[in-house]
Amino acid sequence: MEMKPLNKIGLYTKQQMMKYASDEVIRQSQNIQSLYKKEKEQTIDAIDQSVKNILSRSGLCSYPQYLSITPFCDSMKELHWLSIKIYEESNKSSGTMEVQNFWSVYRTEGHLYFDIYNNRTTKKPFKIHIVDFVLSLQNREIGSYLLNRLDFIAHSFKVEYIYGELSTVDFKNRDAQVRFYSRNGYTVKPGDKDHNGSIRKDIT
Repeated sequence: MEMKPLNKIGLYTKQQMMKYASDEVIRQSQNIQSLYKKEKEQTIDAIDQSVKNILSRSGLCSYPQYLSITPFCDSMKELHWLSIKIYEESNKSSGTMEVQNFWSVYRTEGHLYFDIYNNRTTKKPFKIHIVDFVLSLQNREIGSYLLNRLDFIAHSFKVEYIYGELSTVDFKNRDAQVRFYSRNGYTVKPGDKDHNGSIRKDIT
């Protein structure tokens, strides 16, 4: 029987990855080829090279791993890659989302790092902590796209909620942060210049 990805956004185990991930990326890329501005042959070559480059940088480890590589368009109709990697550990899983330039995947355009914590009693995942979230491209709906992907992961792992901190270092941007997280369904406690704020989203 053919093994299926963990969920509908295409997360694969390490054993499945090499067999299925490349085919899935090519399939998804072909679905949006009408947006490409280069010739078809050049586009397919670029996709193939990008997939190889991303896979070569995936940092495969000995413990089980999930991987997703997805092309997507921002609000300006420009193309990017989103690679998601999740490494399982004893009491938690560590995940990374990286946004890379479609035509030059060595140029990173942002990231979201997160941890999935297990309940100490049941040993099952129960919360996701957003550790770091940085984007070099603003006002392109990329941040909302990453939070949407994080929602899918949260539902897949059946966690209870997603949470994070708003550092005092970024207090000058607090109004924009409050608008952004509120728009994406998070409850926000803004804090102040001397105390960190916080965000939380319950998963139903």
